[in-house]
Amino acid sequence: MAAPLDFFDPHFHIWDVSDSTQSGHDAKVLFKPNGKELYLRRDYEAEFEKMPAELCLKGGAFLEALSVCHVGQSGPEYSASCLEEAAFAAEQLNDDSYVLVPSCALQQPDVEEMLRNMSVLSPRVRGIRQILNHEPNWPRNGVLGNLLENPAWIRGFQALAGAGLSFDMQLNPRQHAKAVEVVAANPEVTVIINHLGCPLLEDLQDGGEVYWAGMEAFAKLPNTYIKLSMLCYPDPNWDENELVLSALHRVIELFGPHRCMFASNFPVDVKDGWPAERLLPAFLKLAERYSEGERQELFAGSARRAYRCQV
Repeated sequence: MAAPLDFFDPHFHIWDVSDSTQSGHDAKVLFKPNGKELYLRRDYEAEFEKMPAELCLKGGAFLEALSVCHVGQSGPEYSASCLEEAAFAAEQLNDDSYVLVPSCALQQPDVEEMLRNMSVLSPRVRGIRQILNHEPNWPRNGVLGNLLENPAWIRGFQALAGAGLSFDMQLNPRQHAKAVEVVAANPEVTVIINHLGCPLLEDLQDGGEVYWAGMEAFAKLPNTYIKLSMLCYPDPNWDENELVLSALHRVIELFGPHRCMFASNFPVDVKDGWPAERLLPAFLKLAERYSEGERQELFAGSARRAYRCQV
């Protein structure tokens, strides 16, 4: 039997939604995974006890959840919560198996100070994520608006280059065109597109030119990667939907396996019916048509390269 493939999971969360939260998270927005207020490293790693023998978990990238929390809050109070989340993640994931992608509000005047603070907090901070989905809005963006049209946010995004940080970009298909302009103008910032670019099923059907135009434009930019994740967003049973499966292969063809990465999105996808024993076999089946080297890229190589992780 061949040795198992490394799985470096480039997108998972941990949090504390108790009344005395140590992570700065917001119980009014986030849920209790498996009914528990604390979802820690041990809980995340336990999700993989039933993973297929063909794969071996080899760490991954913690992704923030603060950019959906504390709707309406801004300024120093919100920045303090972002630092609290980053410190919590750094303490929990305190070895080189994991890298960290915390959040900060790039449109705020304290952005450069925050980016410095994040890098000082842990050398394993590799990037920043701030959820951008607008119309339909993810929680904070009903107040913040379309950040891609905000000059202050653009300046904050530009500051990532000087800080040596990447950006995890989660957005809706109708925002892709503007985002491509921003990313193209900042080629020194590595951008990792989250969750396949957040298409709904209608975005993949006939008439989905907006989504595919965005994917083709992103793929032409050498500083972009894309996560094959949260696939239950377009269809709860995506592994049985030929439209979703063909879209995944088309995205892999556009970007190349060396810029695509499978990701768990735990604990969110677990809540939505996709535990490791269902999700990872579906990824393996999807990857069957690719060479061994390409599978290595999809399960670990691309993510390690994007996040500058050698483990």
